[in-house]
Amino acid sequence: MKLTRSRFLEIAVVVSVISYPIVSEIIYQRRISPGEARYFPEFIGRLNDDRSVSIFDAEEGTLYHFQGKLPGPFLLAVPSSAPWYYFDESGAFVGWVSDPGDMKIPKRFKSVGKGVLVSFDEAAARLSDPP
Repeated sequence: MKLTRSRFLEIAVVVSVISYPIVSEIIYQRRISPGEARYFPEFIGRLNDDRSVSIFDAEEGTLYHFQGKLPGPFLLAVPSSAPWYYFDESGAFVGWVSDPGDMKIPKRFKSVGKGVLVSFDEAAARLSDPP
């Protein structure tokens, strides 16, 4: 059976349509993953600067809780919630939850008292100078 040009194009379109959601999820996970980043300034592009930031006391000290970004309009990744990133008072990255809508939040990231909300800009100013 000879593979004609039109048949090849049909197969290519079907494979593209089927693989697009998988590729979208891989791209999204790479965008939100902390990778080798260790301090707050390295995360600026991953954080949602339209949201307030929660500052609260946890078991291991004071934490800053930032919300990440959802996939863009061209990605078919469908997380139930944007990722959460946690930093200590020195701006050091202490952990993250990639999909808090579907994942259990580790105990070390839970508040042990009342927290306060501050603007993104205020939190960023406090954390921008790594040690």
